[in-house]
Amino acid sequence: MWDAPAAPDIETESDDDAETWDTDDVFVPPEVDAESDDENEAEFAWTAEDEAELQAERRQARAVEEEQLRRFEPWAAGRWLPIDMSWAAFHATWDRDRERLAQLVRRAASLQSAGSVSRSDRTAWLVSASDHPATRGEALWQLLAQRRRLTDDDFSNLAASFVRGPAVDESDLVMLRIFAGRPNLDVDRAAAAVVEAAIRMPRISAWVVSFVQATLRRYGDDFSARIGRDDRDVRGRPIYTGPGENTLWTIWEVARRDLGIPEVPPAEPPPGRRADYDSYPAD
Repeated sequence: MWDAPAAPDIETESDDDAETWDTDDVFVPPEVDAESDDENEAEFAWTAEDEAELQAERRQARAVEEEQLRRFEPWAAGRWLPIDMSWAAFHATWDRDRERLAQLVRRAASLQSAGSVSRSDRTAWLVSASDHPATRGEALWQLLAQRRRLTDDDFSNLAASFVRGPAVDESDLVMLRIFAGRPNLDVDRAAAAVVEAAIRMPRISAWVVSFVQATLRRYGDDFSARIGRDDRDVRGRPIYTGPGENTLWTIWEVARRDLGIPEVPPAEPPPGRRADYDSYPAD
């Protein structure tokens, strides 16, 4: 330890007895040699050559990653679904639902172990995947592309999943598109509950307007015809019946009354997801 010049002892008074520290016990940093410090800075300075080497390493790593993806994508087509990591981040019951997700993976592996997977088995697996928050969105998009081949049992299982636990996000709109032209009172009621939840969000997302339109279409109604009619007074001024300056709430209330849509409580988002959560908020 560096020796400091002699100095008198330092005393401080505490609530108990006085305590004494000798200056030999106190570290005093030495003076810094400015010239030596400059030399150290020069030795460790980041140079243009260092930057070029770093960029070259990054390009090489990116090329390797792109090549891996190029080989993986054709192989993975139809085998795996992306997991909604935003769901995983917000979901409070991940430990419980992780086992459900593991069962989906094991089922997929079992189907693929036999070689080719039949269309009916793959569709049944997608219907099961649509019941899990982490895989619901991607599974529903794939089911929408083949909706004409879905069986009555498939529709029944999808309806039960939607009624049991709507996502209260854009995947619910895909669900309604799958059920387009197929009457189902339970789906209608669940859709109304999603609307009630969505219009209460602090910010109205882009999917919400389309969802209200799809819901009213199931009752044979034209949402666009109500814009500027149901949400304006006799002087043409906007009517706000809900929170904020948004007339979507007004249009929905008038339409629900006109069409006899039952009043239902707002749907509950999946556990752990905030009531105002939206992965694609509108600007």
